[in-house]
Amino acid sequence: IAFGTPAQTFPIDFDTGSSDTLVNNGVYDPSASSTSQTNGDTFSTSYGDGTTAQGTIYTDTIHIGGLSATNTAIGVASSQFQDPSSGSQGISGMAFPQLAAFGSNYLPYFFRLKQAGAVSSGVFQFDLRTSGSSLYLGGTNSAKYSSTPQYVSVDSNNGFWQVPASVNGQSIDSIVDTGTTIIVAPTLSLIHI
Repeated sequence: IAFGTPAQTFPIDFDTGSSDTLVNNGVYDPSASSTSQTNGDTFSTSYGDGTTAQGTIYTDTIHIGGLSATNTAIGVASSQFQDPSSGSQGISGMAFPQLAAFGSNYLPYFFRLKQAGAVSSGVFQFDLRTSGSSLYLGGTNSAKYSSTPQYVSVDSNNGFWQVPASVNGQSIDSIVDTGTTIIVAPTLSLIHI
């Protein structure tokens, strides 16, 4: 992913369990971009693993996979919240706007791409692997699957990609979250499964 003019590129984790794009302090330099703007808005957010970040919100041009959108929000953390040795300098949220810590004035980047007409469809596809993972924006890449995709209803009321699922024949609500490697459930619900 890259932000700015000229573009500043950095590795980032794409997370369907959050809505904001933010980077470690010193990764993105807004003063080096001719298209960067801020009105001084700040953010404070936390994640399920206990990670927290605070900082300033900027808007700038986003560049990803040949797609671009102007006035896209990026948060610059006031400190390092993500360990760069993990290969990532930040998080780029792909959940729904109502989950955004940045507030309703700043759409998540994928929604900005859609609003700007950079993608024609509000669909994206992850191909998660030990190495060679990919993200396809604005549709699906049929070269990455061999059967017909099954689409399910999404309940976005809470901002998550919440979908129906079943475990051992019991119907449950589940959240599709590419930002975690764990499976969690409420204890009382889990006892009955």
